[in-house]
Amino acid sequence: MSSPSSDALVHYLSLARLASAESAAQICVEATEDPNLYVFSELLCLPCIQALHNNGSWDKFFQLLCLFAHGTVQDYHQNRAIFPPLSEAHMTKLRTLTLVSLAYGDSELQYAQLREASAVSAT
Repeated sequence: MSSPSSDALVHYLSLARLASAESAAQICVEATEDPNLYVFSELLCLPCIQALHNNGSWDKFFQLLCLFAHGTVQDYHQNRAIFPPLSEAHMTKLRTLTLVSLAYGDSELQYAQLREASAVSAT
């Protein structure tokens, strides 16, 4: 039985198999914005995605995928120049991934810690 997450991953993997640099970059944007996809390792391993790395203006799309695979909101804010602009959907998803990574490493989290990590104001 398939799930929305596995269906989304299969969709992007099949799109990326023969993608040009421009198409691979668009896949990075769409996959990181997709509300059903939260794993990116398989995409990062694909040759067309790897080809974006250190490849002029395409590298920022590879970095975007790496950010969602391994990074946090703080990583984004500290290195904004290496990523393409993020949509509100991207930011919401990145905050979620950041909170999950915090929860994975600690059994008790303080509200202030969560707010700071997700870059949400106290108002």
